[in-house]
Amino acid sequence: MLFSLLKDYALIEELPGLILFSCHSGTSYKELADVLKEAEDKIIFIDNADHALVKSEVYDAIDSDLCDEDSNNYYVLIGRDTRLANLVTSLAKPVISGDNVSIRYLFGG
Repeated sequence: MLFSLLKDYALIEELPGLILFSCHSGTSYKELADVLKEAEDKIIFIDNADHALVKSEVYDAIDSDLCDEDSNNYYVLIGRDTRLANLVTSLAKPVISGDNVSIRYLFGG
C-alpha cells in the first residue's frame, strides 16, 4: 500500500529524494543495479524485492552500499527475503496519531 501511494503521488509531484522501483516480470535487474550504484542521499523503495534480491548484481549493489560507512542511502525493501537483515543497524516503525506521523525506533537510531 505504501509503495502504491508513493508511486501515485510521484505522478503529480516530483520526489527527488526517492527512488521507486517495482520488480515484476520483464524487470531489468542490471538497470536496477546500475541505479543503486549511482544513488546518493536517496530513500530507495523496492517493491517485490524478493525477486530482485535473488539476482546477484542487485544483492551485491545493496550489500555493498549498506556496508559503505559513507553511504547516505536508506532502503525500504518490500518483500519476504531476509538475507540483508543482519546488516540492519536500526529498525523503526511508523507511528500514526491523528494527523501526525512519526518514527519510533525499536533498536538503533
